[in-house]
Amino acid sequence: MGFERTNNTTTPYSNGFNVSSLGFPASFVNATQAAAFPNISFNDGIESLGQTGFANNPGQGISTEDQVTISHGKHMFKTGVDIRDLRGSQFTDSTPAGTFSFASNQTGGPNAATPTGGFGLASMMLGFGSSGSVLTAPAISWQQVYYGFYFQDDFRMSSKLTLNIGLRWEHETSRTESFNREVVGFAYNTPTGIQVPGYNLNGGLMYAGKNGAADGMYNPDMHNYSPRFGFAYSLDSKTVIRGGYSLMYIPIPTTQITTGYSVTSPWVTSLDGGITVTNKLSNPLPNGALPVTGNSLEFSRSPTLGAARSTCWPAAT
Repeated sequence: MGFERTNNTTTPYSNGFNVSSLGFPASFVNATQAAAFPNISFNDGIESLGQTGFANNPGQGISTEDQVTISHGKHMFKTGVDIRDLRGSQFTDSTPAGTFSFASNQTGGPNAATPTGGFGLASMMLGFGSSGSVLTAPAISWQQVYYGFYFQDDFRMSSKLTLNIGLRWEHETSRTESFNREVVGFAYNTPTGIQVPGYNLNGGLMYAGKNGAADGMYNPDMHNYSPRFGFAYSLDSKTVIRGGYSLMYIPIPTTQITTGYSVTSPWVTSLDGGITVTNKLSNPLPNGALPVTGNSLEFSRSPTLGAARSTCWPAAT
């Protein structure tokens, strides 16, 4: 039995910084996910501020491999099991206190529509930015279990020939998220319910565990049988010919897609291309962060995926 635990963490130097001390209102402070200094950048060579974000990605695995070998006459029977329980959590927010960009255009003159000159730092002092946003990143927790069972017979047919015949069955459960915060597909032919004259609008995201769908990212294949065959033939005291065949299954690569749970709230600085200010830096999100829609727009159920297969034909003398 084995146990492994890892953790990948990143903490900004400004961890614990209170952004309200910079004059930001409660609507902005409540939209941030962590206490840190915001990311501030300029387009004219001034050094950026607050570049490091948060990350906390612990994971662990528990595995057991057991085997029984029985010798009977010309046969050597082997059977065993391989079980792996994998779990992890992931949270990454590269800009936990928001990101703000400032350019020289906002302070260039004399015509605001065709600015010349200007200074990014001066634009920041006026609170007139070029772009910005606050990210609401999800913290996900996933689980996945792998099962493998096998039986093999090493049959010594004669003093010169030995056969290896075996079968393995593998089952990899679908990776699940503890609260089903993941997209599992796209319903291409499902009506959206949105009425637009002259158009039939179809398609929408599919979420795990919603409207009868399975909790996993997909419905796993239950027919992953892997036959094995090998032989060893002794031509003489110095030469042995070996060969074999095996069918193997490759683990399904999975990455959680969290559309609907990850939301970027933009800082709307101007509605006319930067000529006039809409929202100043002093109150970048007057209405707060955009809401997290989650899986409220679910359409259909999870797809069925099969593991990729790989065949092997080794031979040696």
